[in-house]
Amino acid sequence: MKRTTWIAASFAAVSLVSCAKAEIEQTDEEGIMRKLVFNTTTFSQEELTTRADGKNDGKNVRAAKCSKLDFVMYDAEGDVFFSTEQDSATTVNFGSISINEVPYGRYQIVAIAHNAKVHASISSSSYANFNGSVPETFCKYYVLTVDRETSMSQPLELKRIVGMFSIKTTDTMPSDVQSFHLQTTGGYTSFNPQTGLGVADMTEEGKTEGSKTEEGKSTVRNIDFDNVTSRIGKTFDPFFYTFLASEESSISVTATAKDKGGKALFTYQFSNVPMKINHQTTYTGRFFSNGLSSSFTVDDSWGDNINKEF
Repeated sequence: MKRTTWIAASFAAVSLVSCAKAEIEQTDEEGIMRKLVFNTTTFSQEELTTRADGKNDGKNVRAAKCSKLDFVMYDAEGDVFFSTEQDSATTVNFGSISINEVPYGRYQIVAIAHNAKVHASISSSSYANFNGSVPETFCKYYVLTVDRETSMSQPLELKRIVGMFSIKTTDTMPSDVQSFHLQTTGGYTSFNPQTGLGVADMTEEGKTEGSKTEEGKSTVRNIDFDNVTSRIGKTFDPFFYTFLASEESSISVTATAKDKGGKALFTYQFSNVPMKINHQTTYTGRFFSNGLSSSFTVDDSWGDNINKEF
């Protein structure tokens, strides 16, 4: 069976909309094959903006582009029929996938876009991860029936499936701080592409059973930030993404600034942090000074952003 792949896409800083068309070619004979072509016409995301009152002030704070696209097509038995890994730096016509011969039947489609250093590890249509990291992730799962009645156009809209936690210090980092560490519980580093929800990390033997572990134990993550000395005398804005077990849930975060010897200089515990998929929770306040204050705000760049002061 001959299979060819053609990839093309453009990334722009606007709200995430990835629309694709699948063309199914008819043949003169009563054959059982069809050609599928998924053409992504636009694929991008909205730039993150921040404002104390939770409104979009149009100032671009940070924008991450998806540089990788992972695509898997499973047959009715759950076996991989077709898969490809695309990288915008090396793939010509990044973002469009062509499969010349697809037999009639029922298929599961999984498409994951992200900006991780590695491609997604997709063990099944219900279990995937990035080997311990969590990039800003967009995903699409659907079931496609290929027959002579199949529509020539198939939408493919990838949606953000992570929540984001960030800290914005209003005071500046002192010179004795040499490293910054976050430890978080309540989130996940693996997810179910079918639902977009976080699932417990699994052993090699159990990875194909990912859909059965959505209520499993969350991941304890330790996140170290490199080159924090460049922020000495300046404010500091660490952040991370996480998969969530439900649309809305809570996590806990411990933030620690350390000296050259690894001694903790400043520590703050963020408990019962409200998180939501496609939303950004931001804590703003004085981290490196005595007398901590706290408040709560929302940035709607993604959705209803959640902001707090501490």
